[in-house]
Amino acid sequence: MTTITMTTTITKNQLVAWIQANAQAINDHVDELNRMDAAIGDGDFGASIQRGVNAATELLPELDDADIGTMFTKIGMKMMSKMGGTSGPLTGTLYTKMGSKSKGKLELTPSEFAEMFITGVEGVMKLGKAKVGDKTMIDAYYPAAQKMVEVSGKGGTVLETIEAGVNAAKTGYENTAEITASKGRSSYLGERSLGAIDPGAYAGYMLLNALYNVVK
Repeated sequence: MTTITMTTTITKNQLVAWIQANAQAINDHVDELNRMDAAIGDGDFGASIQRGVNAATELLPELDDADIGTMFTKIGMKMMSKMGGTSGPLTGTLYTKMGSKSKGKLELTPSEFAEMFITGVEGVMKLGKAKVGDKTMIDAYYPAAQKMVEVSGKGGTVLETIEAGVNAAKTGYENTAEITASKGRSSYLGERSLGAIDPGAYAGYMLLNALYNVVK
């Protein structure tokens, strides 16, 4: 029975493991993220998101009895309070909007996960007034969300859905090197921002890749 559940749904335990795996990935790459941000911004994105993900993992023991929606909502609020600059509200919104879409649930089908994720991403887009092509985290997040909705809508498994999202996010973050920034501090650089990968988009890829490593 456990095997069937693991292959057809994403459980709360897996999502907890996702939060932990993403935090580990951020901690492992914090210097790289700071260097990427230094090329087009303040150079502190890695440190900021590190504070957020570590605060999220520290909160997890308090959320043992919480449903998925409550867990994501509280994580999002915590991240908003711990992260600096614009990345705090944007990253926090991803989680709070995902929380609003998963109230009362302890597991998610691939379609439910994809719908939850795209709801979170659309919340970030609305708050940041950003779209694909602006050289932001959205260049990874939105194509990934769209692809996961598409694959899960065709009956894709958990693994197929997440893998499709990871691949789309990877293409998206890599493509930011070919984009002139039009949002945030990097927009002041104009064409000088060409050739640099957006650290938020890279972190978006890392987030989904962490989930893939949990469910594979």
